[in-house]
Amino acid sequence: MGSFEGHILPGTLFGMVGLWHLLNCIFNYVKDSKGFCCRVWHPPAWCAQGSRLRYVELYIIIVGSFIDMCVEFFYSTHRRFVVDGALNTAHLNDFEHSAMLLMFFLFAVSALVSEATGYVLASSLAIFLFFGAGGDFPSFVPFNQSHYLESFSAWWQ
Repeated sequence: MGSFEGHILPGTLFGMVGLWHLLNCIFNYVKDSKGFCCRVWHPPAWCAQGSRLRYVELYIIIVGSFIDMCVEFFYSTHRRFVVDGALNTAHLNDFEHSAMLLMFFLFAVSALVSEATGYVLASSLAIFLFFGAGGDFPSFVPFNQSHYLESFSAWWQ
């Protein structure tokens, strides 16, 4: 994912899901502005209440983030996680992307399990916080992108 081409598929996927959320929030607000409540995910209007296609958004997030997570973690790092007894610093960018995608994957799985089965009793607010933690994960790991490391190593010398 270190190139422009590597950002096209996941960026398009997350962009489409974000556009879906934006349009549904606007539509729901216009439909009922006094009773408006933002949802974590939006089932398509054409799906019946008990249909499995009702969860198509969560399925897309699960499959898309899992595939991209596997590409980032296994293919991009060439399965060299540890070099000379330490974490491979040449692939910190890939580890960061994998961890962020893992949070999106866990968000979608927890929302799906909570909504479809009721085994996990999580409120919308709890799932929102979990989703926010996944999206804001890079800010908790400062200066770990490869271009930051190169600029700082040049600065320290």
